[in-house]
Order: sequence, then structure tokens, then C-alpha cells
Amino acid sequence: MLEMRETEFNWRELLTFDTGFWLMATDCLFHYAIIETMCAIGTDIMGNLYGWTEEENGMFVTVPYLVCGLTLMPLGFYVDQFGRR
Repeated sequence: MLEMRETEFNWRELLTFDTGFWLMATDCLFHYAIIETMCAIGTDIMGNLYGWTEEENGMFVTVPYLVCGLTLMPLGFYVDQFGRR
């Protein structure tokens, strides 16, 4: 049988996490809520709204990945130079 925990969950304990955790959590939230959703249904929406071809829709959906690819190296350089390592 499982034992009951001696302490209950305290919502104030969430405030003890550092800024890095909250930035990563926010990044994950935005990634899955916005970017993945747009990539999954973005081609259909753009085709219906603007009458774009499937090829044009595919180019639109690749924009988030292109932006991530172009900003990855400068952001990594910034983190290495100014981060707390």
C-alpha cells in the first residue's frame, strides 16, 4: 500500500524556481500551443483563406523552422558569452 506524503503541495513553492526554468516552460508552452498547431493546420487555413496552392502553403509552414535555424547560432553565441556558465 502506498504511504501518504507527510507534506501537502504548496503553490508558493512554484515561486522558488529560477528564471531559467520559467523561460524554458514558457518556450515549451508557446512551441506546442502556437508553432506546432500552425504547422499542423496552417496549410489548410491558408489554402481556404487565400486560395494558395499546396506548394505556397508548404513554404509558409516552413517559416518557423527557418527563423529557428537562422537564430540558433547567434542565440547560442549570446548564451555562451553572457550566460551564467
